[in-house]
Amino acid sequence: MFILKALREHTDEVHQSLHEHPLLKPLTAPTLKIDDYYYALKAFQIYYGTAEKAVRSTVQNHVPNAPVCAWLESDLHNASIDLPIPLALNDFPLLDTSSKLMGYLYVKQGSSLGGQLISKNLQTALGLKPIIDQKFFAAYGSETGAQWQEFMRCLQEMEDDLILDEMLETSLQAFKGIFTTCNEVWKIRNAYTP
Repeated sequence: MFILKALREHTDEVHQSLHEHPLLKPLTAPTLKIDDYYYALKAFQIYYGTAEKAVRSTVQNHVPNAPVCAWLESDLHNASIDLPIPLALNDFPLLDTSSKLMGYLYVKQGSSLGGQLISKNLQTALGLKPIIDQKFFAAYGSETGAQWQEFMRCLQEMEDDLILDEMLETSLQAFKGIFTTCNEVWKIRNAYTP
């Protein structure tokens, strides 16, 4: 699918940099600590809490749209840690067209695939059971692959009606927004570490 190839190529560099980010990299390590997990959750909560408020467009009900804020709230509650994270993001650019929204959803829905590896490590390293003790990285559980395929099907179905440049720019900004938020939370974490 041309649109998927364009999205992957346009966002590849910043997407790959997230895999190596010092705030996120511990999530796949056997030495993962609960504090590592907590700070990563907080970064995603801060980012998505701002991004979701920017949504002004809607897509059909059948387009997968993960309830990430509810998942994050549940996980942060289960983590039983409450450390101060004095960080607020600037307003996210409005997602006021279907093209922008689908570019954003490409990042949000796609992250559920990468989250599967992290979810397995959360269970191994911290004993957090997917869906029960941890929801954000577990996402749709055994249905995650099917949800991604459904998103891809919807993207292909809508392809002729979407403005590619809007999608590409929004998906790139979404990845950059996550990266920037992780940088800021990483700085805050280091300031609190003795």
